[in-house]
Amino acid sequence: MNLLGDRPIPRILLIEPLGATPGRLGQGFREEGFKTVETHSTDEVVEALKQHDFDAVVVVADSSDQQRAGLLRRIHQLDPGLPVVVRICADGKGEEEATIPSGAFAWVCRSDDRHELLRNTWLACQCRAARRVADLEAVIRERDERVTRLGAELIDFASVVAHDLRSPLLTISGYCDLLCHEYRGKFDESADCHLQSIIDGVARMNRLIMDLLSYAKLRCINRVADKVELDQVLSDVVSNLDGAISQSDAILEIGVLPCVAGNHSQLVQLFQNLIDNAIKFRSQQRPVVRVSGSEESGGHVIRVADNGIGIDPEHQEAVFHILHRLPRSRELPGTGIGLAICKKIVECHGGRIWIESERDRGATFLVWLPDAEHPAGPGEQ
Repeated sequence: MNLLGDRPIPRILLIEPLGATPGRLGQGFREEGFKTVETHSTDEVVEALKQHDFDAVVVVADSSDQQRAGLLRRIHQLDPGLPVVVRICADGKGEEEATIPSGAFAWVCRSDDRHELLRNTWLACQCRAARRVADLEAVIRERDERVTRLGAELIDFASVVAHDLRSPLLTISGYCDLLCHEYRGKFDESADCHLQSIIDGVARMNRLIMDLLSYAKLRCINRVADKVELDQVLSDVVSNLDGAISQSDAILEIGVLPCVAGNHSQLVQLFQNLIDNAIKFRSQQRPVVRVSGSEESGGHVIRVADNGIGIDPEHQEAVFHILHRLPRSRELPGTGIGLAICKKIVECHGGRIWIESERDRGATFLVWLPDAEHPAGPGEQ
């Protein structure tokens, strides 16, 4: 009977005394599904432990062999967590057990029936696997704690830098307002233009600093699992963009949208950025933005389509890079961070975002999000 079934095949180091029938016990282990490396001398054992990663060691120990305890101590020195199964005559167990610093995983009395030896070896391999899992989980926890700590420190640093950078901007802005209030019309037309350029530049720099701070503060939500009604998300978006919609006389057509797994406030930020871009990068026509959804690939694809200036195919990946702005859009307000934020939000939700567009024929942003009943973790799909 194979004790392993469909489980991963463990590797064991089999140590037999010199003069033992070569291959007999090792063949028995292999027939039960183990991978074996067979050794006899201490030098062979040390070399094998340096070359391979074992799940367990099986030592066939004669009670008359005084060097066996030293060998077990050597194994413990080379790999303290490696479980050892000792097969030994009953009358020699007590004396040798006392000489092993860490003890052995199991002591098995010699018998013609190898079932007990095989069973204890398999249990030792399971013990080794459990220890590895525990060690890996500890490493992951430590890494996550370190990442969380570094993330918090980065946000604190970004907040301090943003405050320090905005302070002189506010001073410049204040003096510009004072000049406008007291001296506008007293300069020539060129000076008034220069002053307005300073005011516009200060405003752009202030927006850029705040957008970078927003990007730095955006955190992935581990295992996004809240059920979010996108109809309500779009209702909040329309309310937030009421001024831009009215000013541009834009038409918004919003279809029936699904329920997805996500974070409400981040999804509001996502679709607000997409619709705001659709209005901002409009053509000479009256802006029309259509939002629709469809079920696809275990989730939902949300389409935000417009009739604006479009995006050339060669730029459709680059627009999601932070601070990237298209040559045609540099005269329009913006910092080139909005779509980078959109991409980060979507990826944090385990989804993806892409574009279908042609120059001067509008653009459609497509967002795949996991279904509310089957949420995915960050980056999963």
